[in-house]
Amino acid sequence: MATGAISKPLSLMPREHGAYAQLGISLAMALALVPGNLRAWGQALATVLVFLASEPMLVLLGRRGEEPKRTSAMPARRRLGICLLLLVPLLLWVWGGSPLRQALSLFPALGFGAGLLGLFLAKREHSISGELLAAAAFSFASLPVLVVGGMDPFRALLPALGLAALNGLGTVLVRSFLASLKRAAGWPRLLPVLLGLILTVGVGVVSHSWPLALAPLPLTVVAVWAWLAPPRAVQLRRVGWLLTLATALGALGLVLARG
Repeated sequence: MATGAISKPLSLMPREHGAYAQLGISLAMALALVPGNLRAWGQALATVLVFLASEPMLVLLGRRGEEPKRTSAMPARRRLGICLLLLVPLLLWVWGGSPLRQALSLFPALGFGAGLLGLFLAKREHSISGELLAAAAFSFASLPVLVVGGMDPFRALLPALGLAALNGLGTVLVRSFLASLKRAAGWPRLLPVLLGLILTVGVGVVSHSWPLALAPLPLTVVAVWAWLAPPRAVQLRRVGWLLTLATALGALGLVLARG
């Protein structure tokens, strides 16, 4: 008797695992800087809903292939509809009556997000430009949370920019690690070390703030480790967890610097 293979149902959760860490750290940093503000929590929840809506949207647009688009269209529409149904009233509550100066804080994240969607549709999201754009989009997701939470928009730019620099450094580090595994000439392992040192020293000289100056240090230490003792391919997951921990420590430095 012939038996057919049972295929697993298509997951409608975002597939880019690093995005969970980048977005989670961004929102956690923002909420730590404006603690107890309900509208800030509402904006953070709205950002999570947009993130969860991204995968069903990509399925419906055919970015995951014609077969998933055909077989998973109904659950994708349902997931997308639920996200939008929750998102619209949430945004109206969070931003209703807000001055234009505050609302403008949404545009950096929206702009980076739109650019990232374009790269997804062009199937270039895994290019270095796509990964850096994603790092910027997730980092600047903190900006509207900070602004709606009561922080001045110009003051809120500093932690958002700082986190974008940390996530960008982490992206370069991963790229250099993968290039070394493939014995590629580009992205030498020394590059993230140099960038980390420049960022650490530069921030220290400009800011005169120890917490702020030390924010890039954990990632710089990981970069030095990857340069002196290059990890093997089987250690890729360990590198990912170390980068997540180092970025979280850097974000904590940004919080302490504003405290």
